[in-house]
Amino acid sequence: MNTHRREKLISLAVTIKQLRRELARLEAEFEMILGRPSPLAIVPTEKAMVQSLLRSLCDTVATPPHSGRGPKPIPYADAIFSMTMKVYATVSARRATTDIKACVEDGYMTRAPHYNSVLAYFDKAEMTSILTGLIEQSSKQLATVETKFAVDSTNFSMLNAHAMVGVATNIITAISVTDISCADPPWVSALLDSETQRLEPAEQSTFAAIKKKFGGFVRSKRFTAQANEVLCKALCHNLAMIVLHKTTSRLDTSEKL
Repeated sequence: MNTHRREKLISLAVTIKQLRRELARLEAEFEMILGRPSPLAIVPTEKAMVQSLLRSLCDTVATPPHSGRGPKPIPYADAIFSMTMKVYATVSARRATTDIKACVEDGYMTRAPHYNSVLAYFDKAEMTSILTGLIEQSSKQLATVETKFAVDSTNFSMLNAHAMVGVATNIITAISVTDISCADPPWVSALLDSETQRLEPAEQSTFAAIKKKFGGFVRSKRFTAQANEVLCKALCHNLAMIVLHKTTSRLDTSEKL
């Protein structure tokens, strides 16, 4: 390594160290002035907190009784947990296997489903209503701090997603995913005719945040799997918002979801 390159690397290392010190100082100043941690402070622990909240949600899902011969299917609770963590990881199902196995080691599941099994559950139509219900259920954690709601919409690949979102917290309280060629769902039109507002482009931060963090496209090929993938993105977003407000607003989310 020549002298010029070595000096450049040393200078870069010093700059990174200085930036880390400045970030730590700003976080401490943020907490001292506002009396709560900086949002950046939750980044190292967000994933573990999301997993805990997700497990609590999944435990409310019942699996239909197994009839017939053959091995018992994966419990719906474990299937939804695996689907959601796969989407949270923003990688393919095969690459997400490591994360899902780590969840088993951490006690969130008894065994890790094969990635093909996880993909198969994305294709199940019954997952759509379950995921929609879990999104609505998770939003109740911020019911005490959210009073104003608006309609937001966007598209993921060839799908339209319409959602009712909290203006202050960005929590999703209701969502519908349709083919891009379909008209707005009846409940969206009804809400727009009421006092509920439609977010202006500059205010559309909920779906923008989802796309930035979990991707603005879907990996699945068939409609049902694509819709369930978008719903998993929305569920991941809600859990991340709960963690954010729990950490920065001293919100009490000790109750099970």
